[in-house]
Amino acid sequence: MKTYFFPDPKVYSKPKVKKGLRKTRKATGEGKMFLTIWAERPHYCTNKNCRKYLGEEPMAHYFAHIRSKGAKNDLRFDKENIVLLCLSCHQDFDFGKREKIILNSK
Repeated sequence: MKTYFFPDPKVYSKPKVKKGLRKTRKATGEGKMFLTIWAERPHYCTNKNCRKYLGEEPMAHYFAHIRSKGAKNDLRFDKENIVLLCLSCHQDFDFGKREKIILNSK
């Protein structure tokens, strides 16, 4: 009769990878400010050429800094430095096509 050896699963098993976990970032306080802005302003793209409705749920990509955080970090939490833009307009605004974006004044 043949004897089978079953190794200890704690020693020989592969480590399990947990799916769906992301690295969490340190909270900066921008999220709370974004929610305040969302409550105060109409939910439309600020670009005069677009004016797309943004819906009822705030998304991080709707909030664009007029003066970038890297250029003017002291304006990072200034509400006047934040505009609401749809994803397409936000990408144009951030990646060099600012001439296509005409921002509404308040």
